[in-house]
Amino acid sequence: MNYIDFLNELNISSDIIDAIKQKGFEKPTPVQEQVIPILRNETNDILAKSATGTGKTAAFGIPMLDLVDEQKSHVQGLILTPTRELALQITNELNELKGKKRISIISIYGGESIERQFRQLKQRNAIIVGTPGRIIDHLKRKKLDLSKIDYFVLDEADEMLNIGFLEDIEEIFEYTNDIKRTLLFSATVPRKIRDIANGYMNNPITVETKADDTKADLTTQYYFNVYPKEKLQVLYRVIEFADEFFGFIFCNTKRECDEISERLIQRKYNAEALHGDLSQFQRQRILDKFRKKLTQILVVTDVAARGIDINNLTHVINYSVPQNVDTYTHRIGRTGRAGKTGTAITFVMPSENYKIGFFKNKLKNKLQLMSLPTVTDMIEKKKEKIKGSIQKELEKNISDDYLEFASQLMEDNNPANIIAGLIKSSYAKELEPGHYPNINEVSSKNQSRGPRNDRHRGERNRGGRNDRDFQGGSETRLFVAKGRKDDFDARKLVRFIEEQSNVFGKRINQVRVMDAYSFISVSENDAEKILNSFPPVRGRRLVERSKEKRR
Repeated sequence: MNYIDFLNELNISSDIIDAIKQKGFEKPTPVQEQVIPILRNETNDILAKSATGTGKTAAFGIPMLDLVDEQKSHVQGLILTPTRELALQITNELNELKGKKRISIISIYGGESIERQFRQLKQRNAIIVGTPGRIIDHLKRKKLDLSKIDYFVLDEADEMLNIGFLEDIEEIFEYTNDIKRTLLFSATVPRKIRDIANGYMNNPITVETKADDTKADLTTQYYFNVYPKEKLQVLYRVIEFADEFFGFIFCNTKRECDEISERLIQRKYNAEALHGDLSQFQRQRILDKFRKKLTQILVVTDVAARGIDINNLTHVINYSVPQNVDTYTHRIGRTGRAGKTGTAITFVMPSENYKIGFFKNKLKNKLQLMSLPTVTDMIEKKKEKIKGSIQKELEKNISDDYLEFASQLMEDNNPANIIAGLIKSSYAKELEPGHYPNINEVSSKNQSRGPRNDRHRGERNRGGRNDRDFQGGSETRLFVAKGRKDDFDARKLVRFIEEQSNVFGKRINQVRVMDAYSFISVSENDAEKILNSFPPVRGRRLVERSKEKRR
């Protein structure tokens, strides 16, 4: 059934249907086929297991937009998301889907002026899309009233729990009424998600969509066995061997994202890093450049990549092995879309082969071991690319100036010698074997079965550690002129620092809250970010370096 017939059968308003026509939707996705009828015409809560990129926003957005009342002045729907980027993306999509319906939809998240958000919240808003921390801030300040909402959506719920938003979500529920409908969308449904469903949802209907095997078949999945010290050289070789590279490189930590992107930029690749330490302005600038293909490579963390929907990616590279099969599936699902093929490549250190064995079993052996391109392969590929670029120029109209200059060169030189000289002057470096460092092949005896047997530990596998573990080195102790008398506990203080400075909360350690002041410990780099985010006011600093113990 086509999309318009599907919506007409559900009595969706003409405003929404006209907007769907404008967007060119042809047929509903599986999650939309199941969720839209339930939300539009029934009264149950919904627990939906559905991965990124399956059309979830339209699944809850179309019926919500159809059901909200233009005449009501209070907030009718709240949508919680784990990241600012996803909040903005959902807001933009809902504003497109609402068509001519006269309702306001706004996004509320940290890192933006809270005063500007105060002004926004004074307006007549039908739907609020936001991140948990900033939503709680406005609830505490009584700037946001959720007591009359009809719909409460938790999108990417598993990711919100991974970040540590469980207590925030539970607190937000306390500000809502008992008769609302709750919709929970999650790529995975671990025990904590079940606990939320059991504790806060009313007889939810469970919706589960199977992975799209057709889409998975469009993505060729490889992995390379690599030693830790040689991962970067392997990455260069993979990118240079590709006919075209427009894709994501996934890392498990923000520090690794920065390091890899910096090395790529030094090598003259158009690359950027995208992770949670960036301001919203920086994130938007980076994504806009990538969508326009001014940047070809985006080095990302899983959290930062959640909700980003960009088509035509040729590659996804797991520079760091993902933590589990679900995360692996989410990552590679970003290529091989819309009928186009894609390539997913995972770098596996010897200590990680046990994990890949588990992945292969779950993925029915779709993940195949490949040998790296040799130096000879790289040179031959470069020659193919040179031939291709020359052929493209020959297919264009070549100006008389170039032809005349070519004729002059041919008067005194053999044509083959002229071409050879031009190739050498332009590509001598890339066609020399010495341009490609030797990469040691991982022998079978070093492909260990467990995490303790990595004989080449140039880098430790930090995949299972959080960002605070990855910082390394000594930490800086900071004094904060806020304490219990200011209604701060450790969790509130961390959230306050995180939202003001964009330093991820998991990197704030040894939090000690006293009556009138507090202490925190962070890396020196994060300390600089935090201090710069709290400039002196009337000569006094809210945050400063701790000089000595204060009693």
